[in-house]
Amino acid sequence: MNQAVLSDNKTSKAIIYCRSACKNQVAQRGMLDEQEASCRDYAKRKGYKVEHVFIDNGFPGTTLENPSLKAMLSFLETNPGHTVIIDDIARLARNLEMHVRIREIVDRADCRLESPNMELGEDAESRFVEHMIASVAQHGRHNEASASTGRRKEPSHGN
Repeated sequence: MNQAVLSDNKTSKAIIYCRSACKNQVAQRGMLDEQEASCRDYAKRKGYKVEHVFIDNGFPGTTLENPSLKAMLSFLETNPGHTVIIDDIARLARNLEMHVRIREIVDRADCRLESPNMELGEDAESRFVEHMIASVAQHGRHNEASASTGRRKEPSHGN
């Protein structure tokens, strides 16, 4: 990561990513508006200029194929040095593997990931906590899926 740019907080360019998989359009719009407002308020407090907002409306957090996520990751590859603001880890991805893959792309683009709701550091302990929270988001997604089907998925043993 380009520590000269990021560690002294001289970068002021930011983008926001919001996502909702909610099926109810009214609730979904409200959730997306709340995420964006929270991220914009955070950016303002930090002195960041928000250059773009990427919104995935009605898409799951389990794939890199969400249209705005793909657009954001592509943007980062050609526009390094941005701060990516997400409202919550679960809004970025609800799958640990996807979270790690997105984080790697953000890191390769010399960008920083930040959230108004938690400190996202670059040290090993911070990354460990971040991965644990991403795992909790994945677990929550599995529980929601089980509740909606009325079936409980049995834990796998062995391999």
